[in-house]
Amino acid sequence: MASKINKGEILAKFFDDGEYTALFADGAVSAACGYAAGQQAYAVYQNGEAVSVKDVEKNIKVLEMAAQTGCPVVTFYNSVGAKLAEGLDVLTASAKLNAQIAKVSGVIPQVAVVLGVCGGTSALSAANADVCIMAEGAELFFTAPFTSAAKGDKVPGAGTAEAAAKAGAATFMTSFNDNDGVPSTGNTFILKDVLRGEWGFDGVVVSDWASVAEMIAHGFAPDSKEAAMKAVNAGVDMEMVSYTFVKELPELIKEGKVKESAIDDAVRNILRVKYRLGLFDNPYVDEKRIEELYAPAHLEAAKQAAVESAILLKNEKETLPLQSSVKTVAVVGPMANAPYDQLGTWIFDGDKTKTVTPLKAIKELVGDKVQVIYEPGLTYSRDKNMAGVAKAAAAAVRADVILAFVGEEAILSGEAHCLADLNLQGAQSELIAALAKTGKPVVTVVMAGRPLTIGKEVELSSAVLYSFHPGTMGGPALADLLWGKAVPSGKTPVTFPKMVGQIPVYYAHNSSGRPATRNEVLLNDIPLEAGQTSLGCTSFYMDAGFDPLYPFGYGLSYTTFKYDNVKLSSANLKKEDVLTVTFDLENTGKYEGTEVAQLYVQDKFASVTRPVKELKRFARVTLKPGEKKNVSFELPISELAFWNIDMVKTVEAGDFALWVAPDSQSGEEVFFRVVD
Repeated sequence: MASKINKGEILAKFFDDGEYTALFADGAVSAACGYAAGQQAYAVYQNGEAVSVKDVEKNIKVLEMAAQTGCPVVTFYNSVGAKLAEGLDVLTASAKLNAQIAKVSGVIPQVAVVLGVCGGTSALSAANADVCIMAEGAELFFTAPFTSAAKGDKVPGAGTAEAAAKAGAATFMTSFNDNDGVPSTGNTFILKDVLRGEWGFDGVVVSDWASVAEMIAHGFAPDSKEAAMKAVNAGVDMEMVSYTFVKELPELIKEGKVKESAIDDAVRNILRVKYRLGLFDNPYVDEKRIEELYAPAHLEAAKQAAVESAILLKNEKETLPLQSSVKTVAVVGPMANAPYDQLGTWIFDGDKTKTVTPLKAIKELVGDKVQVIYEPGLTYSRDKNMAGVAKAAAAAVRADVILAFVGEEAILSGEAHCLADLNLQGAQSELIAALAKTGKPVVTVVMAGRPLTIGKEVELSSAVLYSFHPGTMGGPALADLLWGKAVPSGKTPVTFPKMVGQIPVYYAHNSSGRPATRNEVLLNDIPLEAGQTSLGCTSFYMDAGFDPLYPFGYGLSYTTFKYDNVKLSSANLKKEDVLTVTFDLENTGKYEGTEVAQLYVQDKFASVTRPVKELKRFARVTLKPGEKKNVSFELPISELAFWNIDMVKTVEAGDFALWVAPDSQSGEEVFFRVVD
């Protein structure tokens, strides 16, 4: 049990003149309302005990009341978490509380003040607040670290800010690849010397799928027996799939090639994590709760995620959003009504019957106000039936706008699903070309698990939205984006190449001795019998130039944004300083929109070559038309550290460049210096 703190004293100090109205007085949670700093506010107080269902319901009620008036809510946390005796009921109530916290986020200010111990479900709620303040000596943790599996004693101060900064993952998985010729699954140096010894890891190490047996194919072990021996002795606690441990360990122990103490260590590591997860207290799962996967709140969150991740790559002549003048749309393409493939890869429990496709969502959104002509053209992404392409193009002639949903089936991307050709599969390129010949605006929506080389299709399209595989609620999300009920704000999470030959292509490549000038002679302009030095001899492709199709961090909006007045807190900083970067961000367009502002830094000169740019900060900023905000980034100089020529991680004094920009290739360069 957490220590009790005097409620009366806390509330008397919080509310003006110590005056407030008590709302709930009994149980582990109480609440009050009054005025704080001249503003009406609510306070929720935990008395140090585990919280029950009724206690959690009080939290929810206060948030509902505050939302009606916009009053802030300050919650004073001091609890070990949920009352475990109430099992799933209290966990369900806690889930509803966190859903309510998310629902009113942005509607009312929410402040968490951790006074003592804040553990378990209480920690989740505190972390979901707008601001979390921790008193000196306060502890915040979901599952606290323990001294050993045998005693189960919590480490003193386990939830402090210091401990949190040093905290790591509970499990590590060994990779398929080797490191300096030694497969990770059998790499004693990595698993014992570094992970356990240097980093102090005490969780579980599990092999990747059959990676123990794969050490045979690596040529690192002649058979499953030696593979099992090398994996266990290297520090693998649990094997996934290949069963060499089950088959070989009994004999290996008898032969003394694997010590019983190694097995004891592995079992201890596994049991320790299970204990921390509470699996000894609550070992069973309510199978009926699978239905909550498709609860309304979850579906709404899935839709919002799809909205915010979609990237507007092109929008010629403001084709999007579609206006009321559009009376007929042609919905075309193999991904327009592909409920399974829309879900993407590795879905397993995903239910395609729950998927809302773009076709269905568009029909529901427009009703009888817009005629929807559906002609897929291709039945699936690899379909090469040109008869279907011709049929779709003929139907599209009758539309004001063509919405072409293309991409790749889910099975074509994901782990181990590599392609040497990243063009659209099947006859999808031919479909886009045929649609463009109609003379009608073509809006191309791409659903794919990777960046595809879609340069030709972009040229033929009036607008391009890249949604990746948008999931169950991808259809409603895309419909809202197309008709302007939502405004795109996604940015490219990777660099999009012009063609496969550019790969690997990424924004943070190291500086080269021959950087591209972007004035190089390209393939079709090379004169016959040109001299070897006539092309510039710089870092570019003769057939693709230097720039990618779309840089990292790129994405348009229906509105426009202006960056201005970039200022640094200092032009000269010491290694222990914090650089503050401020700038003005203005919405110069006619739609409310969200911009993802990005901060890039370059170490100009160092003891080893450094990347041309590195993303250090980003922020989502929502602005109304004409609205301007002053935005700031704080960057500790310590985050500029790297492994130098002597393999010491350090910040080297010298000159740095900085950009505040909408993507990795934009922005005005600003300079600062780090001094000793």
